[in-house]
Amino acid sequence: KAYDDNGNLIDQPGVQSSIQGTGNFTSSPNPLREINSGNEETRRYDVLASVYAQVNPFEGLSIKSTFMPRFTRERTGRYYGVVLGQRNQDEAFQQNDEDLEYTWDNQITYNKTFNNDHHLNATLINSFYKTRFERIQVGVQNLPYNSEWYNIFTGGTLDKNNSLSAYNESGLISYAARVNYDYKGKYLVTGTIRYDGSSKLADKWASFPSFALGWRLSEEEFMKADWLSDLKARFSFGYSGNNNGISPYGSMQTPIANELIWYDFGDGNAVSGLRPGYPVNPIITWEKTRELNFGLDFGFFNQRLYGSVDIYDKLSDGLLMSRSLAIESGVASMTDNIGSVSNQGIEIALNSTNIRTPNFQWTTSLNFAHNKNAIESLYG
Repeated sequence: KAYDDNGNLIDQPGVQSSIQGTGNFTSSPNPLREINSGNEETRRYDVLASVYAQVNPFEGLSIKSTFMPRFTRERTGRYYGVVLGQRNQDEAFQQNDEDLEYTWDNQITYNKTFNNDHHLNATLINSFYKTRFERIQVGVQNLPYNSEWYNIFTGGTLDKNNSLSAYNESGLISYAARVNYDYKGKYLVTGTIRYDGSSKLADKWASFPSFALGWRLSEEEFMKADWLSDLKARFSFGYSGNNNGISPYGSMQTPIANELIWYDFGDGNAVSGLRPGYPVNPIITWEKTRELNFGLDFGFFNQRLYGSVDIYDKLSDGLLMSRSLAIESGVASMTDNIGSVSNQGIEIALNSTNIRTPNFQWTTSLNFAHNKNAIESLYG
């Protein structure tokens, strides 16, 4: 039982004196005593904002700049008192995190229609993305009195295994140009080129082109019918990049900061220092995905029945993953561009409006997807 006859918590309910037996059943502490021994509090501030400025120098031209910052501040404090059989000294802990990120987008758009048939939309984009993270935490034991996680340096013993500081930052700069053209809304062409640079990578810059074609068959005279409200064929081909598989300093051989090493340079005096970091790939670069897509959008009976069919073929190459190294190297692994993975499949969506009245509507949505995933190469 957890309480004695007087209603007080028993420190160790399973020992001989508590169970009135001839031996100890268990010396584990009373879990209720552990629950009541301490306290934990987290305080978090999260500020998001978005501001933009836009000017239109003349008809068809738009210049827009958008700034979107986010600031997060979080403090976590914990205190645990002495519990017989669990802790023979109290513990306190405080952690402070500060996280700042922002996106600054600049966009120039030109929109023009020529002779009522030719429509052109051109866009230039420049984007900056920045992150910064800071942390400091400290743990102590054997405080002179219960000050929870405040006055944490009034005495006691520093818990080095639970005390640290950390900092990292990363940045991404992007340039892009996109042109959309259509003729009478029937024939559509889109071309895009991106040029991205990431601070995380050794080979920081890469370009990612793409283009798309569309043909709205329902606008052709030979396809005109009362029952056909929309029919559009689509084709696209392009590349995209990913740098999420690597840490902010994953391409740099930074020192091992959480281990103190002692050196003797031959004079008999020991000097403290840090040992070199783990090996890195000096040319590590973007993970790239090539995608090919064929699609068909359709609608019948004034869009009472509509849907789409998409057939795709993706190949991701130079995946940012952990590469296992030979045991003789003394290092278990390193982040590298390794292998390639393909995804091929089909997606079908079908939607219908079965009943539509001023007071009642019944709709149905059906979706089907089939995907084949394969590892094309390892350590390639």
